[in-house]
Parts: sequence; C-alpha cells; structure tokens
Amino acid sequence: MHGNRWFRDWLGWLIVLTLVAGIATAVNFYRSIGQPFGGYLTFYNPISNRWEIDIITPTWWPGISEAGLATNTRLLEIDGHVYDYHIDEPALFWEAYNRQPSVISLKVEEEGKLLEKQLRVIPFSWVHCLDLMIPHLIGGLMFWLLSLIVYQSPSSEPLNRVFVVMCCLGAINRWLNRVGLFVHTDTVTNLLDILGLGAFAFLGCSFIHFALLFPVHSRFQHKFLLYLVYGIGFMALIGYSGGRLALWLNWSITRTDQFDNLGFKIAWPMSMVGVAAILIRLLTVFITNSSRRLRRQAVVMLIGISFILPYLIAIWTLFSPGDGSHTIYWCGLDSRYLVAAGPAAAALVILRYQTFRRPSPLFLVVPVLAVSAIVANIGSVIWAWSLPSSSIAWKLPPFVPALGMTLIVSLIWVTQSSWRGFFGRVLHWRQHNDDAAKRFGQHVMSQADLLAMPRRIAAALVSELQLERAAVWIWQEETAAFQLVGQAGEWEQTLPEQLPAASASLQQPVQFGGQAVVLPNWLSPFRQQQQIAMLVPLWVANTMTGLLGLGNRWDEEIFDERDLDVIELIAQQSALFLLTAQQVEQLRQVPSHIALAQESERLKLARELHDTVQQLLGRLPFYLEVSRQTMWTTPDKADQLLDKSMLDVEEAARAVRQIRNNLAPSQLEHGLTQPIGSLCEQFERRTGVQIVWQLPPSVDQVLSLEARHALYRVVQQALDNIVAHAMATAVNIVLNCENHRVQFCITDNGQGSSVEQRRQKQAQGAFGLRSMAARIQSLGGQFEFSSTPGEGSCVQGWIPI
Repeated sequence: MHGNRWFRDWLGWLIVLTLVAGIATAVNFYRSIGQPFGGYLTFYNPISNRWEIDIITPTWWPGISEAGLATNTRLLEIDGHVYDYHIDEPALFWEAYNRQPSVISLKVEEEGKLLEKQLRVIPFSWVHCLDLMIPHLIGGLMFWLLSLIVYQSPSSEPLNRVFVVMCCLGAINRWLNRVGLFVHTDTVTNLLDILGLGAFAFLGCSFIHFALLFPVHSRFQHKFLLYLVYGIGFMALIGYSGGRLALWLNWSITRTDQFDNLGFKIAWPMSMVGVAAILIRLLTVFITNSSRRLRRQAVVMLIGISFILPYLIAIWTLFSPGDGSHTIYWCGLDSRYLVAAGPAAAALVILRYQTFRRPSPLFLVVPVLAVSAIVANIGSVIWAWSLPSSSIAWKLPPFVPALGMTLIVSLIWVTQSSWRGFFGRVLHWRQHNDDAAKRFGQHVMSQADLLAMPRRIAAALVSELQLERAAVWIWQEETAAFQLVGQAGEWEQTLPEQLPAASASLQQPVQFGGQAVVLPNWLSPFRQQQQIAMLVPLWVANTMTGLLGLGNRWDEEIFDERDLDVIELIAQQSALFLLTAQQVEQLRQVPSHIALAQESERLKLARELHDTVQQLLGRLPFYLEVSRQTMWTTPDKADQLLDKSMLDVEEAARAVRQIRNNLAPSQLEHGLTQPIGSLCEQFERRTGVQIVWQLPPSVDQVLSLEARHALYRVVQQALDNIVAHAMATAVNIVLNCENHRVQFCITDNGQGSSVEQRRQKQAQGAFGLRSMAARIQSLGGQFEFSSTPGEGSCVQGWIPI
C-alpha cells in the first residue's frame, strides 16, 4: 500500500513500535532468568478486588501441581506480608531461596476457607521462560503478521487501516499481557505494563470501529460516534495511567485501586461491546443481505470467531463476579493458540473480498503457526496423560521440540500441497482446470445462433467460474469496432456499448484491480467503473474475434496462475464458438447472397444485351424491310443496306461470343496469362483507361483450373469496380510466383474511398469485396483491400500453389 514510504505514514510507525514492544518484553523476561519464584504467577483482579493466581500459569508448574493452587485461589499473605500493589515479591523469594529448606509460606482463601500452604522456591529457568513466552510470542506474531500483510495490500480503504490498528493493538496485548516475572518491580517493567494497558484501553474502540466498517459501511457510522468511542478509550487510558502514577509515587493502595478499577471498568466493557457489535453486524448481514459475496464474508468471519470462543469464555469468567474457576486450559489444551483465528478470517476476507487480492505467501505463516502450536500442544497433553500424576511435577512437556517438528512438517505440506506443489500434482488438483473448461464447453456448445451465443457464453462464465458478472464483445466489420452483444450477472453501471478499433491490438489478458500500470485510454472506463476485473482477447489464428470481460468471483479473489490457465482454455473455446457461430450465420446468408449475385448478373447481362445485341438486332428488321422495298427500284441502295445488316449480324455474333466468354472463359483451361491479357485489352478499348499488366508465363503451369477461375474473377471484379467507382486513368496489374504462392496486386490512381464509405456501400447490399475475399480464402489464400480518399486503391493477396 505504501511501498518504501511506510516511514511517512503513522500506521507504518505503529507496526514498527509494536514489534519493538514485543522484543522489549522478551528481553525483559530474559532478565528474569535465575530469579527465585514460587512456581506460580500472580495478578490483581479489578472485578473481585483481590490478588489471584494468574490463569496463564502452566498447570505443571510446582505452584499448581505440588502445592495444589488453582486459578481461583485468592492470595492473602506471603511470609506474613499482605498481598497488595506495594509488596516486594522478588525480595521475599530471594530471602526464602537462601533459607534451608528453600520454602515459603502462603496464606490463601479457597472456596471460603483460609489455608496455609508451603511452596518450594525454585529459580526461574529457560524452560519456564519458554513456557510463558511461547504462547504469547506466537499469538502476538500472528497478529503482527496480519497487520503487516493487510498494510502492504494495494488499498488505503479505512477498513484496512482500522484492521491494521486493531491487529497492532492485539499484538501488543498478546506480547505485553505479562511483561515480567513480577509486576511493578522496576521502571522498564512499569513502562511496558502501561503500554500494554494502553493497548487494551483502545482495543475495544478498534473493535467497534471495525464493526462499523465490516463487511460494508454501516449507516450508523458517523464522526461524532467515532469521537465518542475513542474518547471513552482515552478515559480508560487516563484511568490506567493514573493508577500507575499513584503506584510509582507510592500513594495509598485505595487511590491506586480506584484508578486501576476505573480504567478496567471502562476498557473491559468496551471490548465486550466491540465483540458483540462485530457479531451483530455479521449476523445481520448474513440474515438480511442477499449478496452471496457479503454472506460468504459473514460466514468466514463467524467461523473464525467460533474458534476463539473457548478463550473468550475463559476471559469472561475470569473478569466476571463470583468465585467460580476459570482457566485458559481446556483439558490441558491451551486456548490462546486459537486467538488469531478471528483476525486471520478478517484478513482473509479483506484481501480476497474487499481488495480482491490473493493473500501474500506470508499469510500462510499464520495458520501454519497456529496449527503447529495446537498439534504440539495436543502432543504435550497426551505425553502428560501417559505419565503417573506423581511424576508430572518433575518433568516438563516437550512442547518446543514438538512445535519445531510440526512447524517443519506443516511448512513442507503447505508449500507442496498447493496446485503447483509436488503433493498437489500427485493429488491431481489441476483437474479443477479441466473440469471447469469442460463444463463451460458443455454449457455453450448446444447453441449455434450468433445472436444468442454471446449471452450463453456470458451466462456460462458466471455459472462455471462463479463470477459476479461477465460480458462479451464481438468484432463488427460494419462499425470497425467491438460491439457489446452479451452480458450476465449483476451490473451496477452500464458498460460501453462499443470499444474502439484500438482494442484489437490487445494481445494478452489485462487485469485491472489495484495494478499501478499505465493503460491505454480506451481501457480507462473499465478501471473507473471497477466492475470488470479482467479483459481477455479472443484470438483464432491471427484474427481477433472478440473480447471477454470478467468480473470478480463472488466467493474469492481470482486470476492467480491456476485461474489464468482455466481462463486461457475458456478463451480459446469462446473464440472458436464465436467464429463457428459467425460462419454458421454466414452460411445462412449464402442463399440470399447467391440470389443477389444472380440478380446482379442478370441485370449486368441484360445491360450488355441491351447495349450491344439488342441495338444491333433492333435495326436489322428495318434494314431488311427497306432493302426489300428498294430492291427493284434502287438496287444500289438495297445492296448498301444489306451490307450494313451483315455487319450488324457479325457484330452481334461477336458480342454474344464475348458475353459467353465472360460467363465461362474456356481459354482458362490452357492458362491464365492469355485470358487476363485479353481481358485487359478489352478493358482498355471499352473504357479508354490505360492499363499495364505483368503476367509471368510460369503462372500458367502452377495454378489449378479452380485457382485460375478464382483469380480471373478477382481481376475481372477489380476492373469492374474501377470503372464503376474509382474514376481512374491508370491501372497496374502484377502477378508473380514466390515462396510457393502466386501473389497478385491490382492498383489504380482513382479517387479512393474511406472505411465509412465502404461500410455504407456494404450496408446498401454491395458485396463485391466480400465475394472477392471469399474466392481467395476458399482456396486457403489471403485477400486484402486498402484505399485512401484521393490516393487510389489496392487489391492484393496470394493463393497457395
């Protein structure tokens, strides 16, 4: 999102500060190694106003396993000193540790009974440090990674930024949940403690803010409400700060308790309200919203939150009135490893459904860490169950090596079980591609109607690829542009009806999303509308037949490499389907074209007969009748009229032979150069247009009779068009043999024509160019026509030998 400019953004500094706080806490715990303690941890419960055993104390530590302490045990005195904020636990444990035996006495209250307990004093070791730190390190690291991943996403939406703040506060809360072996003992511990309490003060505020934005903006979102929420969080911070200040200044215990309780009694309800607000928003969206995408987001989040319910229940019972037991361990399983499930689900939803991005590979570290820790924790519990209860106190669970081995196995599995990995190939996960393309083909192939085909393709894309929307444009020769002919799905804005000819230059699919690439101007509407996620060109050989516009999937982000494989297959099928439909449509129009051609030839033949034979034969009866009347009176005049009649008959016979040759030139059976030469000579005599032709004799030997007929008709049609439209004074015809082809080029210096003029002619029924192209293409050749107003025209192409 910010690239290398993170240092200019306060959110980037918050992420850095969060990491520094976690490192500082780990270092602070390291300083406690070697310090004597009683095998338990204490904390002050502001709800019950008493000191208790901290619920994060591992159940196998001596304080619980040997002395029989429980998480609901109330601590009253230690070696005759009352438990309160001013107690110096480290000094008391050092004093007991130096005695023989190294034991310390506790006065506690359990279930209303006052009891005296004796505890062994032992040094705090590396193993104890890991027991305490690993759950918090893993939990905080997962929160911090999620904040970093979403921060780096290509979006600056308020939802993303609020989520980053929420995860940073969550990471600080995890890492600074316990800042040292003993609380309120030195300046570093106190500073870390106040930082952790400050994060907790605003954590509920971030929950409420997130609920107002997720999965869509709430109508209750207002600046005044946000000011009020964060103002309440600031009051909680003041309460916590006042309590710590009172403690540092050695004020009365009552004043310290009052400030501490004020901060907690503001921050704790705010957190509960925030969690409730998120749940209410999710349930409301799931029940009332018809969008599959939003409902899917709500489901994913609800599933993620369900995983953290054991931990939420433990915390709720801890800070609820009463003396009931509360623990983060469920049958020995540590529920803290599930805490990141909710934020991980939220990050997944934001990336895939909000910013439409595939999660970063770094995202895999979060579930891998959580699953590895849970598996290692289960292994440790099974290990503990396998030992006699009397020996558990003297052995520590093999959590760290189990976590290491599980983490390695999990990483190998995650990297190799994807569709590109070894396990993915073994498990045939790429079959997904073939199945999607197969279903798409089956959906579309039953339709051959060109008008209905694009709509069927769009509907099949929406159905088989689970897209929100899809559209199809096909190339229209009449408009020289891509025309929108089919769309399916849910559209919020109107799509462009036409895409300019420049779009025909698109060679590869274009993804829009959050890419910071310079796009051609004609693609700007798609980026602005944000309805089309990808534009896919449809090519057959070297011809572009259309474009596919693909929206996002309603259930996930699309267009990773696997999706591109599917889209490539479907694009090929779509191009072939459209080309086939166009060809079928052209075949359906063949009878009408034939009828038009026949009618045109009839009219042409009628004009030629009228201009030649009919005029010659029309005079003949008159000449013969006059000759018969004057034969006896003026024989010389009759003889002249008979001579004229003979000339007209001979001219009519020659015209009939010429018409017959034009209809079926028999001389093509022996070659092509002579018939075309004769055609050029007649053209010059008939029109007066100067014509130059270059016809190599080798052409006669390499072309089949069918090819000669086709090429002859093309030259003939080109000359007819020159007479009818070009107003040219010179024509040049060139034929040559090269690279197993007979190439032809017919140029003139006429007035030329524009694309629009040719389009209008075609709309009026002119099909000369299309018939010429059809003749050449039917033989596997290529036909091209180019013309510019005022610069003449050029008909060129080739026929394979």
